[in-house]
Amino acid sequence: ELQGVPDAKRSARFVAVLVLLRHADDPLPLIAQGVWEGRILTAPRGGNGFGYDPLFFDPLLGHGAAELEPALKNQVSHRGKALQVLKQLLAC
Repeated sequence: ELQGVPDAKRSARFVAVLVLLRHADDPLPLIAQGVWEGRILTAPRGGNGFGYDPLFFDPLLGHGAAELEPALKNQVSHRGKALQVLKQLLAC
C-alpha cells in the first residue's frame, strides 16, 4: 500500500509500554514507555528480528532493524528503551 510513497512520508514508530503492579491493589503502578522512531523501507533488509523488523529503518543508525545485532537492537528498540525507563523508576 506504500508503493510510490516518498521516503519523507514513510515515517513509522514502534511503541512499548511496561506496567508494573507491585500488588493487586497497587494505587501507583510504575509505567514506562519506549518509542523507536524510524521509517518504512521500500523492500525488506536483513535477516535478524521478526515481524516488521525487515521493513523498519532507523535513520540515526543508518540500518534496518533486521540488520542490527541483537545486543544493539535491544538497546535502541522501543522495548529496550521502556525497560531502561522501568529500571530507573525501580531505582527511585
